[in-house]
Amino acid sequence: MIEWWRYVAVIASVAALAPVGVLLVQCLAALVGVRSALRGVAPKRSGTLCVLIPAHNEEQVLGQALMTVMPQLAEGDQVLVVADNCTDQTAAIALDAGASVLERHDAERRGKGYALDAGVRHLEAAGFAGDCVVIIDADCEVAENALHHLMAEVQRSGRSAQARYVMQLPEDPRPRDYVSALAVRVRNVARARGMRRLGLPCQVTGSGFAVPWHAIRQLHLASGNIVEDMQIGLDLAQMRLGAMYVDGARVTGRLAAGSAAEAQRKRWEHGHLGAVFGVVPRLLLRAVATANLQLLALAVDLAVLPLSLLAMIVVAMATGAAGLGWLTGFWLAFWISASALAGLAVAVLAGWLVAARGVVPFGTLVAIPIYVLWKVPMWIMSVLSPQKEWVRSLRKP
Repeated sequence: MIEWWRYVAVIASVAALAPVGVLLVQCLAALVGVRSALRGVAPKRSGTLCVLIPAHNEEQVLGQALMTVMPQLAEGDQVLVVADNCTDQTAAIALDAGASVLERHDAERRGKGYALDAGVRHLEAAGFAGDCVVIIDADCEVAENALHHLMAEVQRSGRSAQARYVMQLPEDPRPRDYVSALAVRVRNVARARGMRRLGLPCQVTGSGFAVPWHAIRQLHLASGNIVEDMQIGLDLAQMRLGAMYVDGARVTGRLAAGSAAEAQRKRWEHGHLGAVFGVVPRLLLRAVATANLQLLALAVDLAVLPLSLLAMIVVAMATGAAGLGWLTGFWLAFWISASALAGLAVAVLAGWLVAARGVVPFGTLVAIPIYVLWKVPMWIMSVLSPQKEWVRSLRKP
């Protein structure tokens, strides 16, 4: 009879290998034809759109964001800034730039989701009849023709669309800032592009996503969900309107620094971890029951843990399996774990080639183990004291 611990070791090793396999397929798919013209020239479009910008005390950055948005508007387009519980000049700056402004004051119901819902309901009441709504965060810069690319994708597919959303590095970045930027680019660009190559939707990644007007009116946006963008993407997939990645639409945000960066990462990663264990099993069952390939793809994608945690688990599994093999002579679990470790290394390298080469130095890859160690306290706190409320991350201009 085979000892029970052998079964446990093999099952645990396979459990670590499975998400690595998903990540590897995504990054390798993104690497195929990496120089092809996903961007191309600005497509011609018809119809109208509204750029919806939720903003809370963003006077230091909103003006720059609007400077990149306003020149891209076509006849009939509009910009609506929701000044949400603001105590600064956010509303005045938006008006001076030519945007419409909705001021909202509700100290109890705070957060991006409530601001988006207020904006959509305001557009409804005003009789907006455009084709889509493009959501941009107030601290982002929108590259030339990005709105045209997003609008064209919505019109082509009839679904929602997600821009290439990346972060600027802070001044004088440290090695862990580079590794953090790499992790974001692997998630937001390499994996999303891989899903596009496979003909599948990607996650909504926070800013620069376009939703058909008829669809956004049906979404339940008014919530304090700490990962509201992720939830929007899942809700759209359930409607079979999952977001298609658009490489030609470039949106750049500002990477927070210091304690603000830690709060930002904590908010997203705690929410992601909670979704993995609390939402993914239910989504998988629903996707199979309804034969919804879009929802199935996003549920599988969501099951891939954040890069730092995944690396931590894979390394721990390989180390433990090696020790087990040395003590007992049972090496199957080790070879499975070693395969996961090798696959993870290849996936990270492919992700770097696709999304971070020229931005993140190759030598930074050797700092990943240090970054993983730095993240250990955050993952411990995500278990002991998970964040459940929306908290805005402070940013520097």
